[in-house]
Amino acid sequence: MGRLRFGPSAGLVGASFLFLLFLLLTACGGSKPAGPSPFPVRITLNPNPSYSMQLGNAVLLSATALSASNSALRPAFSFSISPSSPAGVLDIAPNGFACAGTWNAPAYNLCTPAKTGMVEVTASALGATSAPTLIFVHAPIDNIQI
Repeated sequence: MGRLRFGPSAGLVGASFLFLLFLLLTACGGSKPAGPSPFPVRITLNPNPSYSMQLGNAVLLSATALSASNSALRPAFSFSISPSSPAGVLDIAPNGFACAGTWNAPAYNLCTPAKTGMVEVTASALGATSAPTLIFVHAPIDNIQI
């Protein structure tokens, strides 16, 4: 059997190979300009900045998300009530309808009046959260005196 011989030319070939490999690696992956971010920069909750509703009524909450380039995004939003808000004043169904009272889960078709008060609601999507909307829940107005 023959032996492998490494002479002066083997070192030159090896160095040439490493140099070419270096050139190829540095030429790969040219940079492309960054496109618009798919994540929202701003989420707006509606109604905004506040809303007043009577006990037992419902309102549809909606939100919009805009990217850094101000193009509209359509993520799935989640709506939440601030933990510092009083319990039992407002209940939010998975479809975004807010009840001034409590929903009959899991049907979410009957809003039962509960307590009056003020709650803070936000919308979230893709790691961003809207500015809060204040929702005031009040008793029915029976009469107005002037």
